[in-house]
Amino acid sequence: MNEVLFKLTQYVPRYTILLFSGSLIFSQWSSFSLNNNIQSTFKYGGLLATHDSPFDIRNDRRIGIIASLSKEISNDGFSPSIESKIKISCNLSIKGRMANFSSDKRAIQMYGWGLTLKPGSMEEPSQWRILFDSGRINSNAQFRLSAMSVSVIRFYKWNNFQLHSGFGTNMIDVFTYNSSDNYDFQTNFINLGLSTKLLGLTLSPQVLIGSKINFISISIGDFF
Repeated sequence: MNEVLFKLTQYVPRYTILLFSGSLIFSQWSSFSLNNNIQSTFKYGGLLATHDSPFDIRNDRRIGIIASLSKEISNDGFSPSIESKIKISCNLSIKGRMANFSSDKRAIQMYGWGLTLKPGSMEEPSQWRILFDSGRINSNAQFRLSAMSVSVIRFYKWNNFQLHSGFGTNMIDVFTYNSSDNYDFQTNFINLGLSTKLLGLTLSPQVLIGSKINFISISIGDFF
């Protein structure tokens, strides 16, 4: 355990630099303004709160740290987040994610958690994954959003790339502070993406395509 913590502290400055560099390059963060298309905004928030970077933790690794930038095509700005994964057994991993940034003089806070189930055994691992994710977003003086997502993906190997595809559903419940209205949405989506090694890190772009929403993300991380 001490060895794992030592390795983790070695890489913390590395990820801090990555996040700081991203904040300089993408200076405009998503505002989640309710003046725009409310349905699109809330669907985007639901996918962000339950976002999973489907990196596969190898058998000789236990902990993963991933930094992500996400965007909905019709929404201005990007949304940064950081995620951690811990492998409990060869079949089960737990994960948590968080984000905290300001946009248009508003504070955006997001946190979430989830499970990844991997069928099969260590000797005969399956390429299928079952993902359960839950999360919340608070937009200061605007709304409080809760979301839950269930999805299934499958990995494929192609040259130096690990491809994945799958499908899922995202269920969203929103309370708005100004009008005291409640909103309920459900978004079914297709998940497509890939992973590859870059400068010793794992890079994974992916896209979620759903009804009237296109969610894209780029994640970079490593495992210990």
